[in-house]
Amino acid sequence: MDHGVLGRRADRARQVSRAVACVAAFSALVAGPTLVTTSVAAPVVVAPTAAPPAFVRAALPAFPSEMVLQIGSRGPQVVVVQRALVRHGYVIGRHVLGLYGRTTADAVLRFKRAHPGLGPTNRVGPRTYAALTAVAGGGNTGERGPEAFVSYRSRAPEAWNTPGYARWYAAQRLRAYGWGAGQMGCLRPMWIAESHWGFRESSGQYVGIPQTTVGVAEKYGFTWSAYRATPEIQVEVGLRYIRDRYGSPCKAWSFWRAQGARQDSTDPQQWWGGWY
Repeated sequence: MDHGVLGRRADRARQVSRAVACVAAFSALVAGPTLVTTSVAAPVVVAPTAAPPAFVRAALPAFPSEMVLQIGSRGPQVVVVQRALVRHGYVIGRHVLGLYGRTTADAVLRFKRAHPGLGPTNRVGPRTYAALTAVAGGGNTGERGPEAFVSYRSRAPEAWNTPGYARWYAAQRLRAYGWGAGQMGCLRPMWIAESHWGFRESSGQYVGIPQTTVGVAEKYGFTWSAYRATPEIQVEVGLRYIRDRYGSPCKAWSFWRAQGARQDSTDPQQWWGGWY
């Protein structure tokens, strides 16, 4: 074998290798530093569980067929009855939650009179319990808006946003407070002086048909936004205040006149002699 030829081939291979290395080094110098990247594992995404519904109605406590709630009764069924009455718009006077007292019995009697077939007593048996819970449904009275009063608006003689409708609605609600129809004769001029029965009327912090404040609305379980937008809620708040402070519209009207209230006054504090 010709070692000279082999030596020359080896030299040529080494030259080629050095040339390739030089080209690679020059290319690296021109391209700049190499960015070394590392693969990062994608974060594990856990599928969220289904959100709970906005309102889940709690299961009602059992009401045995032989059970009868009457004055002196206590328990969770009494709580259900009291809350159902309030949600349906029946006013309970001073009472202890869970105790079936006189004021609860009176509200039950008004409910039963408005729903023929439930009997003439102020007690609650299985049929009355079922009727109360079926009619009242669920939800928070504080958040009720116009949709809660569709049944009234659909049969009213005037449009819902008129003073005439507000007067008509108030007349429908007197019985729920234990008052007779004659109380409208006192309520009508009182709220004419307040707001002309306009639910959008306002005078500073005093707003709506009864010209009341955010504190009074919230005291009776209504949000301020619902109060401002809903004439029926304004009527309810005004009637509740009259009940708690004076007992009836005519007693409030007597107090109003005794204070020398002037219908042209621009100060609600003067109208009511310290109503608020």
